[in-house]
Amino acid sequence: MERYPQKKSNKDLAYSMVKAATSTIPIVGSYLSEILATIITPPLEKRREAWFNELATNLGTLQEKGQVDFEKLAENTVFIDTIIRATTYALQTGDEKKLEAFRNFVVNTALIENPKAVKISLYLAKIDNMTSWHIGILLLLDAPKDFLEKINFFYTTNNELSLRGFIFLVFPDMKEEGKIVEGIWEDLRKWGFHDCGDWASIGTQGFKLEQMTTVQGREFVWFLSNNV
Repeated sequence: MERYPQKKSNKDLAYSMVKAATSTIPIVGSYLSEILATIITPPLEKRREAWFNELATNLGTLQEKGQVDFEKLAENTVFIDTIIRATTYALQTGDEKKLEAFRNFVVNTALIENPKAVKISLYLAKIDNMTSWHIGILLLLDAPKDFLEKINFFYTTNNELSLRGFIFLVFPDMKEEGKIVEGIWEDLRKWGFHDCGDWASIGTQGFKLEQMTTVQGREFVWFLSNNV
């Protein structure tokens, strides 16, 4: 009986596209010792495979919904550059929050008809420079009510906390690392993602459970959020 080749699924097509775009990224150089290669290669391969599979699944979903065209994406140099850079960054971290942000960034870039190379490059580098604490605080500032609901956190405005106190209430692990959190807060302010004032001023000022990010901050949050 004559056999016909099976049609590839959207996920398979997406996986092939991502793999092709990142095929030049080296994993282990020949200069590494056998011992070092034995330690690094298995977890790195596992991390790489997980990244490709999850990214392919999300891109395949977009194709199924008719939101992207793989042939056009394959010719989009900004999108291909984004995959390569995001993959390089993603393989350097095991932080799930950052991995999710990188993955969402690639998928959201695919949704933009004519992505601006400079903005995409700068935003992607910002994610690489962030920690999960940066991301958590930024998401809280962008949509406090939605964020609290997502983590099943009940808060009443009758608590009359300062904004700094509110952040420590939501993220108790940060309370003992005040200097680090101050640096994170100033990073987000320096990058133009919020204009709530410096770390000292938010220790006394009140706040409302309303969006506290800037226009640029809201745009950045869109890029690192799941919009599929």
